[in-house]
Amino acid sequence: MNKLNKKKFIIAIDIGGTFIKGSVLDRSLKLYYKKTVKTLARRNTLEILKDIDLLISEMEFQVKNTCDIFGIGIITPGYPDENGAIPLKSIPNVPALSDYPIKKYLSKNRKLPILFENDGNAATYGEYVFGQNKKCKNLVMLVLGTGVGSGVIVNGKILKGKDNISGELSHITLNPDGPECCCGKKGCLEAYFSGKAIPRIAKEQLLKNRSSSLGKYNADEITPHLIEEEALKGDTLSMNVYHYCGKWLGVAISSYINIFNPEKIILSGGLSRGKNLFWEPMMEAVNKNTYPLYSGNARVEVSKYIDNAGMVGAASLFF
Repeated sequence: MNKLNKKKFIIAIDIGGTFIKGSVLDRSLKLYYKKTVKTLARRNTLEILKDIDLLISEMEFQVKNTCDIFGIGIITPGYPDENGAIPLKSIPNVPALSDYPIKKYLSKNRKLPILFENDGNAATYGEYVFGQNKKCKNLVMLVLGTGVGSGVIVNGKILKGKDNISGELSHITLNPDGPECCCGKKGCLEAYFSGKAIPRIAKEQLLKNRSSSLGKYNADEITPHLIEEEALKGDTLSMNVYHYCGKWLGVAISSYINIFNPEKIILSGGLSRGKNLFWEPMMEAVNKNTYPLYSGNARVEVSKYIDNAGMVGAASLFF
């Protein structure tokens, strides 16, 4: 293909606590190539970086004859600086990547520009640009995955505070006497509704009720997806876990409405696929705890991107 006829694409990399996702996207978010590898977050720094580097190289190889890649957008847990270094205290789910200049490692054999952003902020901005077409200028987004990413758009701009850091909505304390969160505090949203919290709560309940269908599985087999499947089959314990967690998610959402008075609350991430299991108790808690002045102001919706919020966010860094 003549180089002049090649399309302009970017490589989007989403580094999560469970998976590292890579894709090649154009300006219309058309997906040209996609691949996912496991993070295996307990490995050392160079092992994880090597997998990211190989993933990018595969993206480059797959599209080299049809696309011009003009940049790499990388989103991460925590708050990376322009060199991709992430303070340890802000990346508890992938500690091996803390304080390491990721950009330097990935730029060894390539000259493409590389941009970094916090996963929650990027996903939120991507939702604002592509999902809402900039029509909704005040929104809050929660990315419900292994942890809970989040971001806030106020008057069309990502809300950032000192050191360009803010919007850690998953670590607002809902119950100071609640379960311990990975951040070291107790009772955060992430300790009640996340890919780590839901299985933990299910296992705690199993100790009290072995009649659940979850009892036939080993502890490491009990994942949010399995609990969702068993709940849909009618397992009472599994349904109760999602109802319980959904209630706390609703309490958190009501707080965000009370603080930011947004037009919309957007839910994304893999856990949002199970919305039918937690939506009713979530909305009951939202309506019960929202300040009356703001009641009915914000609509709660699930993003049309769901699992691709990170990809969209990474694309928004360039587009």
